[in-house]
Amino acid sequence: MKVTAIILGILGGLLFLLFALVGHSLGGIYSFGGNPQAASTIKLVSWGLPILALVGAGLVTVQPVVAAVLLAVPAVALVWMFGLGFFTLIPVVLLGVAALLAFMSTMESGKKTVGTQ
Repeated sequence: MKVTAIILGILGGLLFLLFALVGHSLGGIYSFGGNPQAASTIKLVSWGLPILALVGAGLVTVQPVVAAVLLAVPAVALVWMFGLGFFTLIPVVLLGVAALLAFMSTMESGKKTVGTQ
């Protein structure tokens, strides 16, 4: 489960980077509109959330619960920023399933294998 969560988290984070380019472009448009504070916030959020997803994918093996939160927050934020459409559905599903698998891997690690005492 952990390896699948890592792979899905990396794929979702990399696809989210494409939306970061769109967010960075929107931030540039807002800066021309006379609102540089909103532009810098949009640029920071649009690059920070995919990095947060990639960090969450990297933490799955060490701290799965923290990784699940770090994978779920960018998925929810992407739906909040861009809405739920066809193109946003792909990284949202990848990050959401990765967060679910990372959280469920905490239950898996407590199991004993056959033959151990």
